[in-house]
Amino acid sequence: MNLLVIAYGNPSRMDDGAGHYILNRLNEAWGLPLVDLLGEPGEDTVAVDGHRVRTMWVQQLDMGLAEDCAQVDRVLFLDAHVDDVGLVIAPVTDPSGLGLTSHVLTAATVLALAGSAYGHRPEGFRCTVRGERFDFADELTPDTLRRCQTMTERLLAGALAPEGPSLEPAGDA
Repeated sequence: MNLLVIAYGNPSRMDDGAGHYILNRLNEAWGLPLVDLLGEPGEDTVAVDGHRVRTMWVQQLDMGLAEDCAQVDRVLFLDAHVDDVGLVIAPVTDPSGLGLTSHVLTAATVLALAGSAYGHRPEGFRCTVRGERFDFADELTPDTLRRCQTMTERLLAGALAPEGPSLEPAGDA
């Protein structure tokens, strides 16, 4: 399987950096280089248990990611959210609307564009943690950090599994 992990958000805005944090923990576990807080958006590829794994960090989703997504079997989208649920791992379904501006482009839209423009829509999972503060600082709040650590464990256990990642065992972090 070819897996692409895309983390997005702004690590200089506290919990908006949750995806960046999780990506770096995955990179550590998989033997990939860490992505710097102030550096250019990073990407790299490695073989993990016979699978090809590529990771990327971007500030926000954009239409150009559709080409990257069309080249793999599965995509994980890592980010923070502001809903009440602590952790979300959910399949990315077809978009209900086609938002194409930089601040409303969704994982579903990126995957739909991969299918329409490049002929292949991979399986996708939205993997997000609840954030609490989004002030200017390069640290996560303690509760969001704990949720990120739990998410990392779940992704390491299931990202390459045939059925994909899940929140099992059940429980909200």
